[in-house]
Amino acid sequence: MLAALRTSLTVALFTTTISTVIGTATAIALARYKLRLRGFYNGFMLLPMMMPDIVLGIGLLIFFVTIGMNLSLITIIIGHCTFLTSYVFIIVQARIAGLDPALEEASADLGASEWVTLRKVLLPQLAPGVLGGALLAFVISMDDLVIPYFVSVTGDTTLPDFIFGMIRRGVKPEINAIATLIILASVVVAGLGLWLRSR
Repeated sequence: MLAALRTSLTVALFTTTISTVIGTATAIALARYKLRLRGFYNGFMLLPMMMPDIVLGIGLLIFFVTIGMNLSLITIIIGHCTFLTSYVFIIVQARIAGLDPALEEASADLGASEWVTLRKVLLPQLAPGVLGGALLAFVISMDDLVIPYFVSVTGDTTLPDFIFGMIRRGVKPEINAIATLIILASVVVAGLGLWLRSR
């Protein structure tokens, strides 16, 4: 069980980092730059969220087998990033829609480069949305059962898959204890996010 927990935490940390960077960068690019087919890109980013998990899991399995990639921790991370990027994108996009672009224009008028404007003006305003997206990605990654079920091997079992395997042999008190701890951990993460947002 501890090995499964360690696997879940590793996957969740890597997935959260990658999804947050890609989702935030995509939201900024689509909001602040004039791109052709912007509506298509928006729809493309929402597609993994709307797709049922089992369809996404089977599709990822077929993709990895087709390209000859061995199933491992990396395939689980790629699978989670595939749909968790969409969650971060939605949250950051909602946050960026409420920002005043005049602040970025004022920064440019005062001689700041695009990088300085991004780092000192835009990202501090987006911080609550980025943090919220990262925390949501972490919690969903820790909780996901279907994707790792399809794209992992026996040695890389995540905690939800481990619990699912235990349930098939009968409901034991350990399962209830683990489930309670997972719920408490989710509450702690959500509370941390709310506390940081209020600060």
